[in-house]
Amino acid sequence: MMGRLASDAAAERARTQSLAGEMSQLRTEQAASSRAGIMAQGVQQQADAKRDAYNRIAAELQQASSLARNTQTQAQIVELAIPPRSPSFPNPKLFLSFGIIAGLGLGLGAVAGLEFMSHGIRTADTLENHLGITCIGSIPALEKKDLRQSDGELLNPADLLIEQPVIPFSEAFRGIRNTIIRAKRRRPIQIVGFVSSLPAEGKTTSVLAMARTMALCGDKVLLIDCDVRKASLSEHVGGTDREVGLVEALQGNANPKSLIMKDEIAGLDILPVQAPFFSAEDLFGDSRMENLLNEVKEGYDYVVLDTPPVLGVADARSVAVICDAVIMLIRWNATPLKTVKAALSSLILDNAPVLGAAFTMVDPRSDALGASYYSAYYSKYYQQKKSA
Repeated sequence: MMGRLASDAAAERARTQSLAGEMSQLRTEQAASSRAGIMAQGVQQQADAKRDAYNRIAAELQQASSLARNTQTQAQIVELAIPPRSPSFPNPKLFLSFGIIAGLGLGLGAVAGLEFMSHGIRTADTLENHLGITCIGSIPALEKKDLRQSDGELLNPADLLIEQPVIPFSEAFRGIRNTIIRAKRRRPIQIVGFVSSLPAEGKTTSVLAMARTMALCGDKVLLIDCDVRKASLSEHVGGTDREVGLVEALQGNANPKSLIMKDEIAGLDILPVQAPFFSAEDLFGDSRMENLLNEVKEGYDYVVLDTPPVLGVADARSVAVICDAVIMLIRWNATPLKTVKAALSSLILDNAPVLGAAFTMVDPRSDALGASYYSAYYSKYYQQKKSA
């Protein structure tokens, strides 16, 4: 019996070991199954996501196809397109109208701006209404093309009269001469002084041109340079090589008659200043200038005096009071009204015989006195410039 029990026990142990082996194998299979389940779950999730994406794309495609079918069935040709004959933009008429209006506005604005910024005198009415002085002439400005010589050099405007004595520029001086002649019928006029308020108003050039115009008209004229500090007249007439001039004559160191030189135009003599003279000496006081004029004026129809600026040098007032007539030269559209008024007040205070005023460097197209006189309608009355 013991033997049978031992045999049963051994059989049970063998069975137990067999069960243990099967259990271990089952556990291994369970672990593998778990891993496979996890992997299957991930694959399932990916498959679900792709299925959803596919369903979404399919739905969108179906909707697009449906819209395409609906559009094709609803589209109808109402009218055939016709090419336009002209562009719809830009509109030439509209832009042209706008350009004209804008141009007029800008032009008027520019004119108004220039009028506001300009302080110079431009009309004879301004002289007569604000200063009580008569405008006796307007001297036109000359362009460079009118003064250019064949060698390219520019002539002085007064020198142009030598080659072309009958031009609008000289005609302005003939008008001033006629004013002097008419005034001469009322009172004796032999000594004529030309003054300006400021430098650079074209006075010396205008005085030389005035004297030459008088000589061309048949007058016997003596031109005296009284602007001793500038002495610019000598540069224009070629008297810079002389050793003495008006200053030495007024100082009593030279005979004034021996200093008189002849101009290129017959009938015009000139008494220049040899070199600029700067001194506190009163050259024109103590009757020096009066005595000199009395000595040299005999035999001349007119003695023309070129003076320094009234507001800058006292000599101008000293010379003005011994003249028979004084003409004020005013640079057109440049010299301020208040400046001319101050200079004129000084002359009136000294009882200088102011005959009138004349504009210099006037734009021929302006509305200044006599502007239309120089228009193209009168071109046949003047000497035309000869081509080089």
